[in-house]
Amino acid sequence: MGDSRLLVYFDGGARANGTAFAVAGAGAVVYRDGVKVAEVVLPLPTVRSNNVAEYEGLLAGLHLLGDAGEAEGEECTVRGDSALVVGHLARRMACSEELKPYLTRAALKVSSLQRRLTLHIEHVARELNTDADALSNAAMDLVQRQRPTRQQQETMLANFRRSGLGKALSLIEMGKA
Repeated sequence: MGDSRLLVYFDGGARANGTAFAVAGAGAVVYRDGVKVAEVVLPLPTVRSNNVAEYEGLLAGLHLLGDAGEAEGEECTVRGDSALVVGHLARRMACSEELKPYLTRAALKVSSLQRRLTLHIEHVARELNTDADALSNAAMDLVQRQRPTRQQQETMLANFRRSGLGKALSLIEMGKA
């Protein structure tokens, strides 16, 4: 497919994916006729999953698109390097319970935009998604700068466990209190 007048690229990511130490972020960028017209860096301090971050990137891109001043019937292509998210939207892949709320939100936004636009959603290779990738990495960097390092978190957790409250909670969790 040729390039549309409006292009949206989205990305999301999580470092230390799925752990208590994960940092996540998302980014999206909108181009009109090859010129960048909007972008967003979205830090996600409470997200621990790469897939959730990818959905947040998509939702941010769709939101930007809604604000891009598109013309009625204009053609738009939304691109991301998440085969999972694109597969969910195309109904080619099953969706986990964890991601269903994100898929629902994205599908509703897509449906709303399709009332005004001709919208295509495509999977692209990571190498073709560099601007959105850079934005999602910038978002993760922001989260990382605002959070304690892993070593600081481990020290705080160890200090908490040594404290009386930490011991009391451990006993309660084991059913001994």
